[in-house]
Amino acid sequence: MSVGTRGGAAALIAALALGVAACGSDNNSSSSSGSSGSSGSSTAASSSGSSTTSSSGASTTAAKPTGKPIKVYVTSTVDSPAVSLPETFMGAESAANAINAAGGVKGRPIQITTCDDKLTPAGGVNCVRKAVADHAVAVQMTTNYGPQVFSVLDKAGIPAVGDSMFSRADFTDPGSFPLVAGSNVQFLASPLLAKAAGKKSIASLAFDIGNAIDNANEVKRAAQKIGMPYKGTVKLPLQATDYAPYIQQLKNMKPDAVVMIVAAAAAPNIWKAAQQLGLKTTWVAYPDVASDQVIKAAGNLAEGMLLTSPYPVPSDPKFAQYNKELDAAKAAGIKYTERRQGIEPVHPWLAIHAIAAMGEKMSGELNAQTLTEALKAQTTPINVGGLVDWNPSIKGPSDYPRVGNGKLYFEVVKNGKLEPYGPGSTNVYQALGLK
Repeated sequence: MSVGTRGGAAALIAALALGVAACGSDNNSSSSSGSSGSSGSSTAASSSGSSTTSSSGASTTAAKPTGKPIKVYVTSTVDSPAVSLPETFMGAESAANAINAAGGVKGRPIQITTCDDKLTPAGGVNCVRKAVADHAVAVQMTTNYGPQVFSVLDKAGIPAVGDSMFSRADFTDPGSFPLVAGSNVQFLASPLLAKAAGKKSIASLAFDIGNAIDNANEVKRAAQKIGMPYKGTVKLPLQATDYAPYIQQLKNMKPDAVVMIVAAAAAPNIWKAAQQLGLKTTWVAYPDVASDQVIKAAGNLAEGMLLTSPYPVPSDPKFAQYNKELDAAKAAGIKYTERRQGIEPVHPWLAIHAIAAMGEKMSGELNAQTLTEALKAQTTPINVGGLVDWNPSIKGPSDYPRVGNGKLYFEVVKNGKLEPYGPGSTNVYQALGLK
């Protein structure tokens, strides 16, 4: 995650917000980033005959889409004392802006509806119920609270596409169609990266919440598989402000590497506490702990940190379409495009492009039922946004049956920037012998 607007520890959960006023008291809004429409909604599209960029990245000239809107709900946390990361809705809005400017999906505009779950299960269920009532074609979730939300979506037959993969249901529910390996697989890969860096032992520093502890258990499992001693898990209270007692616990364990299963906002202060207490270790984390904001806040404390990521480093040419569309989104007035290097905007950006790509391939009407059927029937990879080769029907290993893509990138913070580490990408499933 990138740094939120509040200090202290933040939940290990991303947020997807466009930074526009929510429609009504439930913080639910419908938009795409074009001119305002009625009832607080808007649908982005270029003027007829303008030169635009299609969902495949090719320059094209297209008329404004006028068909029935393709409704996609994007849910996450915005209004919570723990975290506020409004840049994440920006990813979905930017993709919709580009697709609609290129003529939409067979003449139909994509309409993004955002919903703030307020970091509560009740809020998450409320958001997906709204999606059901609004006859959404698909949902993209960052914080989804597992079976509680999937039971609602599955009953209505609405697929979850490109979720950020934080709950066990993301990996197992038949209605989940992830594009990349999620947090559990990223943390599962941490011992592999630590071993590649010459480290002999590993421990975890994890927020004391269910998903974070699950991830710590995956670190332990992977360490045991490759014969690396696991020194233990230090549980960090979500609202802790004094990190010294927990850093001291880590220091007593004497691990060569420590996996950070915390929010990015907490990272700089954790590193400062480690420096003050003389903890010398190599930190291993997920991408947003190395966002530009965090690295600038931490200075040289972040130097040498290792990361596992479903995407290459931000400077990689594969991000060309993403950056081009975010530049266009900025010109269209979409907020928070400057916060593009965290992982949160990328997930929803890819999800919207994936839904559009499936819609273009389908011969009939795109709705929740036909999209789900098409996703299950897709047998060849689809390149999404120039960034990911995605085959939604491919199954993963028994622990992650819905995640067929076990590909991750190893990266390192060097001279204040993210750089590739090692050979590039690694298939975690193969490396750990998962079947």
